[in-house]
Amino acid sequence: MLIRLGILDTDSRYVNKLADYFGLHYNREIEVRQFTDSRALLDSLNRHERLDVLLASPDAFADTGALPAGVVFAYLTEDARGEMGGFPTVCKYQRADALFRAVEGLAVNVASGKNAEGSCRLILFVGAVGGIGCSTAALSCAVRLAAQGTETMYINLQSHGRTDSVFSVVGAPMTKVLYEIKSWLQLNKKEEKAKENLSKLQTKLRGLAKADPEYKVSSFGGFDLPLEAMDMNPDDINALFKALPGMCSCCVLDMDSVFGPLLFTAMEKADEVVIVGDGSVRGNLCLGKILESINILNNTDKPILRGGLGVLYSHFGSSASQIALPAYAKLIGTIPNYAGADEKRIVDELIGSSMFDEIG
Repeated sequence: MLIRLGILDTDSRYVNKLADYFGLHYNREIEVRQFTDSRALLDSLNRHERLDVLLASPDAFADTGALPAGVVFAYLTEDARGEMGGFPTVCKYQRADALFRAVEGLAVNVASGKNAEGSCRLILFVGAVGGIGCSTAALSCAVRLAAQGTETMYINLQSHGRTDSVFSVVGAPMTKVLYEIKSWLQLNKKEEKAKENLSKLQTKLRGLAKADPEYKVSSFGGFDLPLEAMDMNPDDINALFKALPGMCSCCVLDMDSVFGPLLFTAMEKADEVVIVGDGSVRGNLCLGKILESINILNNTDKPILRGGLGVLYSHFGSSASQIALPAYAKLIGTIPNYAGADEKRIVDELIGSSMFDEIG
């Protein structure tokens, strides 16, 4: 996960040198915002421009009470003194790589703080049938949310899923992510112990995720092999969902439409489920069967839907048609058929679309 670091110091030369070093050596791990005036810092925060960690010299910033919840604060001091005024300190005159490690250590508290007080909105995308642009729709939704200032993560759990078709920078493959989740579950078999150590899983997964510099969406890569996707079970996906509040404000989840325990678990946890169809005869037949199945499951003693359900049409053209939706579902909109366009171009076209604002 990208760490958003603010540095406030009256020595602009020092701040510029440090920001340049971080940008050169750790551009995938950290994003630096530079301030030499406390008023500019507070104006930025009042505009809801997010910071995870703030380092400030004592002579430049004193109003720590004005900081919003969720920002981890430390004084940037000229010597190593442990703490100052009840806050941790970071010595400014140390190797830049050591200073980066200190920032990483402070960022651990970002994860645990979000878990304690925050939440993560979960939007699940499922295709009615394969090859109709479900992943393109999910990616477009994630990019739209990030463009509006929401800290967004895109996770593709499809067995043949890809992330690098749009993002130039992606995180570790889901194969590695799943290994870390299973290792954490093995070490924390008791529920009470798992709650205590959740921040450790969040820190691990934050380190595996990467934010695309253009779209500002964090992601993991897809599974190395389709076979490895079969190894994920409901306990694994539940652990992933528990860790999300320490990683992002909204997660767009992209899954295969294979009815089974894994998909049911995701549907039960999602704030909004989006079924993607294409308006073709076959696509509408599959969409109708999925909606009918969800309706049956939702009318049992244990309803499958916690949130809402919407239908989105992709690859929609003049020969396509829409089906009548049940009362519990709503139409989100249609993505036209962009003949010959690659996935990135379609995503770029849809960044400005208000259609995704209809979700949840």
